[in-house]
Amino acid sequence: MAHLQLTSLPVELIIKIFEYLDIRTLLGAQQTCHTLKAIVDDCISLQYAIELAASGMSDGMDPRFATVQRLESLKAYDKAWKELSWTDLSDREFGSTDGLHHVSGSVLATVVDNDARTLSLERVPSLLRGIQHDQWELKFDSAIIDFYMDSAQDLLIIITAANWPFNLEIKLLSLSSGLPHPSSAPGEIKLHGARPDIHTGEICGDYFGLGMQATSVSNQRRALVIWNWKTGMKESQSDLPRAYPTRIEFPSFTFLDDSHIMILAYRADGPFNSVEEIQLQTYRFRTPNGEFSPLRDFILPELQERTQIMILRFCPNHAPRRSSGLQRMGLYYHDPKDRLFVICLMVTGGGCHESFELRFPAQTILSHLQSGDMSPVLWKAWGPSMSHFTRHTGPFRPQRWAVYGMKTVQWKNIMLEDCVKQILVVFDYHPRRVARSAIHSGDQVLSSGDSPSMVSIGDTIDGRLLKEQVKTSVTYLYKEIPIPNTCPGEIVQVELCDDGLILYMRVLGQSWMRETRVISL
Repeated sequence: MAHLQLTSLPVELIIKIFEYLDIRTLLGAQQTCHTLKAIVDDCISLQYAIELAASGMSDGMDPRFATVQRLESLKAYDKAWKELSWTDLSDREFGSTDGLHHVSGSVLATVVDNDARTLSLERVPSLLRGIQHDQWELKFDSAIIDFYMDSAQDLLIIITAANWPFNLEIKLLSLSSGLPHPSSAPGEIKLHGARPDIHTGEICGDYFGLGMQATSVSNQRRALVIWNWKTGMKESQSDLPRAYPTRIEFPSFTFLDDSHIMILAYRADGPFNSVEEIQLQTYRFRTPNGEFSPLRDFILPELQERTQIMILRFCPNHAPRRSSGLQRMGLYYHDPKDRLFVICLMVTGGGCHESFELRFPAQTILSHLQSGDMSPVLWKAWGPSMSHFTRHTGPFRPQRWAVYGMKTVQWKNIMLEDCVKQILVVFDYHPRRVARSAIHSGDQVLSSGDSPSMVSIGDTIDGRLLKEQVKTSVTYLYKEIPIPNTCPGEIVQVELCDDGLILYMRVLGQSWMRETRVISL
């Protein structure tokens, strides 16, 4: 019987088959012969799929635009992120950056300084992704104690109190209207006998986690509570963590995915409360008995004796975790599975202070959980090759960190022409974008021709309070961006959103903050 060759099929059928392939298989098929390469190269839908994968993006399936238009727009969007040119600046009085404000996707929300019952919102526009600029306000009957949002699900969660710290409510609302969210059956959750720890909450898909503290004088127990916000039912609750320093208000946690959480903790002992071991603890929170199921502990770099921890917490990542709400996400959007985690660590001892960051992708932890092994993972088994340990520059404000998807940004001061200049440094850890931008040759790492970004293959960090030199070898992109002279003042905070950078600058001689929104995409 004669064997049917793939190339003997009609081109339309070959394309239809290729549309079901994953990207790795598609690229392999493209390289098998000239005929299949020509078919892939000439097919707009296949080229769009390849471009999405290389850019770390997912298709928004906007019916208003043809595939060829989405492909051209995606290429322009990717180029804009590589170049990060200053194309548009806008200023407005912002008040204090210590106030309540959050970023989700392309939405910036701020509690109005002189009216704690009003939330001011703004959607950062993107010409390339088809996102229109929008501004609106939401007013409530009670003061906003804290709030969280997920722009992809049009979800706003606010915590209000008619009588703090009692009679608290968690309201589950629509981000666009302020009305009860149509997907939430209860619309609100009552809190009895407990109050939330501010800035500890996080949304992940159908789940909302929040640190809680009992309000009883005889019971000062703290716990982490996770609800299903759509049903209003408590998914799980646990006193945490296993190694817990009582002098910290609440251990920092974050969702690893929609089944697992990570919690930071450490063991301290001795007359100086010296740190013996820093742990990243992992738990499964979706369990039949409603309690967290402990998994593996990941050990962080060791510190010198008589070293104390001042700050140990996760930085918030502003990228939505859910791919719903596609019309709000634009032509294409960042894949929710691609997520960078950043741990902030500030330590003191021997009369000095040092600040560090540990950055790693979600897959670093998930790959170790898939084995089923429950033993602790030592630093040398996961950190050196699967993370980036670096010294922190700039003010140490982890609750206001700039992390989005697989990117993060810092700023630093440098000497240029006998004066001090502030520059931004944008880091990108997405493996496919790194592979696309870099050409590796022996020990050298060269920038590719179509991208001005530089590529690093790791760092070596020495610290007075580190027990030994810390080496990490994860590859990443970084780009330094000078602040234009049209932005006078001092940077106090930077945030990343879907389509650019948001700078908060203190204008000399004035008490208010000048917000410079940079829309480069």
